[in-house]
Amino acid sequence: MLRLLLLLSLTAFRVAFAALSSPLGPVVSVKYANFIGNTTSPVGAPNGPVGFFGNIPYAQPPLGNLRFRAPQPLNENSASKELTDSRNWGPACVQIPAVVGIGSEDCLTLNIWKPTNATTSSKLPVVVYIHGGGFYYGTPQGFPMYDWVAQHPGGIIGVSITYRLGLFGFLGGSGVASDGALNAGLLDQRAALEWVQRHISAFGGDPNNVSISGESAGGAAVVMQLVAYGGTKTPPFRRATAQSIGYGPTLAQSRVDEVFSQVLSVTGCDADGMPGMSCLRKASLGTLISAANRVGAKGFGPIVDGPSGFLPDLPARLIAQNKFSLVDFLGGHCTGDGHTFAGGKPDQFVTEDDIRRIVFARWPGVSNDTITQALGLYPPPGAPGSEFATQYERATELAGDIVFTCMDYFVAEQSLQRGATGKIGSRLAQLLHNAGHTVVATSRTGTSPGPFEVVKFEWFDRRTFVAAFDVDEDIDRVFIVPPPIIDSFAHVKTFIDFAIWKGVQRFVFCTPGCADKLGDTSRDIVQYLASCDADYVVVRPSLLRENFNSIYRNSIQNQGQIFSTGKEQKVAFVGAEDVAKASYDALLANKPPRIVHVVGPRSYTFDEVAVLTSSVLGKKIAHTRLSEQDLASIFQDAGLSEDYARILSSLHGSDIENAGGVHRGSLTLEQSLWDLHKSFSESKVQMMMGKGKQQMRLPSLVA
Repeated sequence: MLRLLLLLSLTAFRVAFAALSSPLGPVVSVKYANFIGNTTSPVGAPNGPVGFFGNIPYAQPPLGNLRFRAPQPLNENSASKELTDSRNWGPACVQIPAVVGIGSEDCLTLNIWKPTNATTSSKLPVVVYIHGGGFYYGTPQGFPMYDWVAQHPGGIIGVSITYRLGLFGFLGGSGVASDGALNAGLLDQRAALEWVQRHISAFGGDPNNVSISGESAGGAAVVMQLVAYGGTKTPPFRRATAQSIGYGPTLAQSRVDEVFSQVLSVTGCDADGMPGMSCLRKASLGTLISAANRVGAKGFGPIVDGPSGFLPDLPARLIAQNKFSLVDFLGGHCTGDGHTFAGGKPDQFVTEDDIRRIVFARWPGVSNDTITQALGLYPPPGAPGSEFATQYERATELAGDIVFTCMDYFVAEQSLQRGATGKIGSRLAQLLHNAGHTVVATSRTGTSPGPFEVVKFEWFDRRTFVAAFDVDEDIDRVFIVPPPIIDSFAHVKTFIDFAIWKGVQRFVFCTPGCADKLGDTSRDIVQYLASCDADYVVVRPSLLRENFNSIYRNSIQNQGQIFSTGKEQKVAFVGAEDVAKASYDALLANKPPRIVHVVGPRSYTFDEVAVLTSSVLGKKIAHTRLSEQDLASIFQDAGLSEDYARILSSLHGSDIENAGGVHRGSLTLEQSLWDLHKSFSESKVQMMMGKGKQQMRLPSLVA
């Protein structure tokens, strides 16, 4: 039997639990404590199907000298394991506006809901919910998860967390940076997720199958957990769902410093010779509450905290630069999100000037030219193509897109682009598995959506190369999709050398049909394979029809046009499934051709593509010719990395070569266009759809 290694994007997991009892309620035992829960339903019915365990500390209370510091770990080596009453909610964190007696600094707790019959062997998926509230108010009590757990047919574990808010969680400034922790509230969230990794198995959950979820500021927190540390650390979760990602421009450093000085002044900690942070740690809760109320909610929030910090750069930049953790991601938003953020009542929006004056008052730094450009994307009532009956509808759509929708779409699109190799690799893995072959798959996360052995792999970390061969030392064939950068030769060569040393006999190298146009990298890899003591096949697909949909979705929907590089060659669009079949044959055939060009059943010029798209969608779609450089610039403006934008622009106008074998697929471009048409017809609430016209504006608003 053949042993195959696929370098692509896939998935996997693992777990443990203990069942004790008490007259007070069910008991769950972890390494250092026993927690007593309750099974009373939200309507007061006893002995329900869900057990609740609340007010579970995940870090030391951030009091005294720990105020304004990163959360400190609990002593989890306690031998006493006394029973802890966890039948009720813990206290809320201090909010803004703050009132003495409402909320507590000692609030770093989490809550867990589990099916009463879940055991350590249940290995149930875990959902951790991060509440919203602008990072200055909100509690988990507003989002109970009893029904989530009770109504899930297969069983899940629900977790909600508290984290420091406002002044206590997001005070910035040089004093905090030198003697404390910036973004303490985000660090709290991370500490809670790490507690879940260590202990959720005791409640019947699978620590390797954790999803984080949040809405509004909670959705923004989800994104910030994705970009934490620039994606250099393994995240304590496998999936992420962000709803209505709500967070405006990050506070400028000048404003951060101004707020810190104001807090010192209000608390009296700015006196000569008075160490500011020491004074703030000794200040009474009432004094700090007065300072928080004086500054107001807009003075506190997540900030960039430096190269080694939790947020080394603006989230939008980190995402655009692929500096984020690659996990399964689902983004979405609510219909009518913009009503709250339009800034006025319906009768206040009569003219376009009202939108300029009211909506954009939230962003005083946005230029008039940018506002004009933005309004141009939303035709006024009565204009051709307008979907708005009133200026108020136009204003709410614009506000909702800026505050929420564009962020959902931007993060989802970047996640798809970074994991794009899965379009072919996951299909190939399934074909091989169905045929009874042993498959070892790789991914950056070490997780897989299919029934395959999977290991973590990173092209830029050669230490990960050995993992697949540790799983199966008899691997003799490897399928390679190189990293989406122009100069990948050194990384691929290093892996090829290692794989040959481990006994690999054949490589199937999948690279775009136009790859030679991008420089010497693809040619160098092929020439190097030819010089090695191993068989090889080069699979060269034409432009993927799946990529056509993702590349042109925005311009088709919002501008009624597609772009190409102006060359007249025909492109034989091919489906990812066809490329997977060609790669399958290349891996298994006794004497495959050295080069296999994979093309669709028919070739098109881009003029013909525009006509076909117009016919399927029922509206006029134009074709605009651009230079490769200009086309790459458009892709970059839409959020693609420079290398990936250049690769995609070079694919346009490329045709197959005559040398080598040809695998002609069966999936037509028409089928893909009908998929696109269907997606346009679906509800606006559809996950990850967003509105393409907003994608280009996100970096300018957050940068």
